[in-house]
Amino acid sequence: MILTGYLPFQEYVAQFNLSRAYWIGIKHNPLEPTWMWVDGTTVQDGLIFWDQGSPDSHFDYELEAFKNCISLRRGAWANAVCSAQQHWICKRRSEPVPFKL
Repeated sequence: MILTGYLPFQEYVAQFNLSRAYWIGIKHNPLEPTWMWVDGTTVQDGLIFWDQGSPDSHFDYELEAFKNCISLRRGAWANAVCSAQQHWICKRRSEPVPFKL
């Protein structure tokens, strides 16, 4: 399935009620108020799907690190420490096959 915008992506993955947390490629500079996709584009304010109680504190005192990445679980977003090991969902531009097999 090819998805051409974030809202279709959110609707698509939310239907699976994922019990594991997945990185979705959004992070945040703790010194700036905006969340950014890893390609550098800003996440639109109306397209943020926080879980209840999220984002919580932006610093994890136990891990001594900022919680400046977003993971998706059960169709909603939560902020987490970027170095945490989680599954991931990625999007990439389709490219032609460089050679024939």
